[in-house]
Amino acid sequence: MDLIKTLLPPGAQVVSLTTDDGVKLAGYYIKANYTEADGSGADGSGASGTKRLTIIIHGLGRSFLSMADRWNAVYPHLGSVLFLDLRGHGRSSRRALITFGDNEALDVKAAVDRFRDEYNTIVLWGHSMGAAASLKYTGGGGKPDGLILEAMYHSFDDAIDTRANIWRAPKTTVVPLVKFLFRHVMRIDFEGLCMPRILEKINGVPTLLVQSREDEKVPMASFEKLKAALGDKGRSVVFDQGDHDSIFRTNREEYIKLAGEFIGSIGN
Repeated sequence: MDLIKTLLPPGAQVVSLTTDDGVKLAGYYIKANYTEADGSGADGSGASGTKRLTIIIHGLGRSFLSMADRWNAVYPHLGSVLFLDLRGHGRSSRRALITFGDNEALDVKAAVDRFRDEYNTIVLWGHSMGAAASLKYTGGGGKPDGLILEAMYHSFDDAIDTRANIWRAPKTTVVPLVKFLFRHVMRIDFEGLCMPRILEKINGVPTLLVQSREDEKVPMASFEKLKAALGDKGRSVVFDQGDHDSIFRTNREEYIKLAGEFIGSIGN
């Protein structure tokens, strides 16, 4: 808890969540002070009665620690914040298999379900696998009020191929074996992790796609397919600098302004 006190503002607390498939999750909750009956107040939520929660979700091999420096992009002026440790990461259950966004959609659902009665506006801000999980949750019938999808892969199949190229893995032996194991042993839903297909299907959810030209794990060609699938249903922003894991840190000032304007426009 000492680390949480160091990284997050006073009053931050650990919360426990349970998914529909029984996985225990940890979250880190920073609650805004809604001082007036209509929901407006010092937190800047606006006089419309908006009570807003932004759920921030990390990528593969990370935890809330990799996203903790984002809290002041939202809190307190845009409402409350929940950082979520996905299954197999951080303080969440390490016994659950990591499925690269597939079953992690249930983690996102658990977080939204936990707080939906308290907040009338919930925005999901996901990085990489966290973005994929957020979008899969939405495509499966979830109802967030907004999405920020950062450095998200085009499809799980494409993500494997891209990383295989980076690691110079043999394309005729290792890559097919890895895909076989993921598909038939771990039962990962490759078709369900085709992000353009989901983007084309969802309607009525404000969406912001964020990408960097220097992201070697999500090439611009893959991002352009996501952008085309989103069409005029949302906005796409490309930064010139920042690798896959440093888009926010590299472009901090501009990104905070971008995210703040987007989140602030939802629910008002």
